[in-house]
Amino acid sequence: MAEQLMKIFTRENQDYKRLEKVRKKPLPRLRYKKLYTQIWNQVYFPLGAFNKKLFDKSRRLGIPFEYYWEPTEEQAKVIDEIDVNDFRTWLIEMKTWRGKWHIILQLANLFQEKILIACHSRSNMQDTINKFREFSNYIPWQYHATKKEIKDITITTHKSLVQKTEEFAGKFGILIVDECDYNLTEDMLKALATIDVNWCFGMSWTPTTKELDIESMELIRGPHIKVEGQEDNWYNLIPDILRLDYRSNNIYSFWTSFNELKEALLEDNVRTATQIFRIKKIMSENWKFGLLLLERKSQECVKYYNLLHYEIPCIIINGDTKIEDDEAGIQRLKEQGHWLIIWTIWKVWRWKDIPMIDVVFLFFPNRYQNSTVQAVGRGLRIAPWKTRCLLVDWIDNPILKRQSYDRLKTYCKEYTDNCKIRTLSINPINEKI
Repeated sequence: MAEQLMKIFTRENQDYKRLEKVRKKPLPRLRYKKLYTQIWNQVYFPLGAFNKKLFDKSRRLGIPFEYYWEPTEEQAKVIDEIDVNDFRTWLIEMKTWRGKWHIILQLANLFQEKILIACHSRSNMQDTINKFREFSNYIPWQYHATKKEIKDITITTHKSLVQKTEEFAGKFGILIVDECDYNLTEDMLKALATIDVNWCFGMSWTPTTKELDIESMELIRGPHIKVEGQEDNWYNLIPDILRLDYRSNNIYSFWTSFNELKEALLEDNVRTATQIFRIKKIMSENWKFGLLLLERKSQECVKYYNLLHYEIPCIIINGDTKIEDDEAGIQRLKEQGHWLIIWTIWKVWRWKDIPMIDVVFLFFPNRYQNSTVQAVGRGLRIAPWKTRCLLVDWIDNPILKRQSYDRLKTYCKEYTDNCKIRTLSINPINEKI
């Protein structure tokens, strides 16, 4: 039985061909991903391997959970599908601004069991607590680096879930993992296999990874729920897309790796000056609140900040900034009518929703569908005055043109024919910085 399951739970790595191409050599060890965990002579599989409904009531809530809201039609379809089927695990896909937090509360209301909720960041933990406070009779307890409280409904981080699995094991009836495609490491797979819960729900609006397709994710998370008939109506806003096709004669002939290429691009002051000119021009065209997405380098943020903040109110959010300072900076910007946030990509994906953003500058090298959708999604939140959103897609032509084609395919697939896409060819400006 175990050997048969091990074969089933060994999946082809969807990214291995690209890795072989990048490293220019065969990488047989990377061809397959093991979705199970082996500890000495014991093998642990995700809960989906034993996906039959339980009637274990030993982990019921101490007091009944009460939910103070009516689900939308879309939310109700998700809950109904879970309620009528005999599965213990589910992979729930909900696009931006469709009430994902309400699904969490509705699951609590449906099952009335002790719940552990794993969020990807402290900021999102607080958002979840606020939703419980507003729409239910429970205020969850918190478990993270500085606060370690475990009660009937507890919210933790992905990191604590992985590092402190033994603290949680056997204490909860339900595990809900928000942004379940994120941090899907071997340690996370081990945590999911050994935490000992009755039910497990994974939630995401991009429920695949560059390594694992939807079939692989279903092995880990259970059947995929995506409400039918919503393909053309996931988004409250459809972006307009402006592709800036930057044509440079600089071929960067000395670089030998992708990281070196990115360094060379960052050091190209003519390219940077051209980008700064375009950012200022676009931000002067009735776009109020901008988000500039850069690579993971703090010095890159500082460089753009120094070139922009004299004309456009700016703040930096990256790995060196604290969440409390980020929140305070965002609050300061909200009091002004025109601003730009300079943000590194790794922190923006799963951090904070800022509905006012109406223009997103995608100025980092990227080709992956999930990353592209996450980037665009920062501007698709609804605000009372907001009727449109612009994505500005920077293309380094010819050296990164292939990446731009991959992003273009994502736009056409994700936003369908409703998306207006325009390409503007631009040349390097004469001014240097």
